[in-house]
Amino acid sequence: MADSPQQLPQGVGTPYVNISDAAGNAIWCDGFPIGVYVTDFKYEYVEDGPDTGEFTLVARSTQLPNHGALKHNCKLNLQWGWLIPGQKAKRGPIRSVYIVAKQIDFTPQGVKMSIKFASKAIQLMNQPADPVDT
Repeated sequence: MADSPQQLPQGVGTPYVNISDAAGNAIWCDGFPIGVYVTDFKYEYVEDGPDTGEFTLVARSTQLPNHGALKHNCKLNLQWGWLIPGQKAKRGPIRSVYIVAKQIDFTPQGVKMSIKFASKAIQLMNQPADPVDT
């Protein structure tokens, strides 16, 4: 099997993460989309279960944890890829996920917020069964 073609010319490219709300609107903080504050990003594809992942935001704004689009069970649309100088961005498909947990640390530099997420399947798996009248 041959190697796939090189995606980053001369190994140069900037990682790109777009985080938007359920309506597809970018989520902003301090005049920037929150994707610029992402320091860690992980997305795990699971064939027989919900996709899961986590990202960490580090920002100066202490208001970030209170953002309405970043509450528990809120839907997020994620897209990631590479920005390549002089070329069109290479992006993957948009993935819809739901926030399942958050950890917030206030530091001298601002806020460090880790958000764990999962695909819709996690909600279906954890939804209580409808009662049956007997």
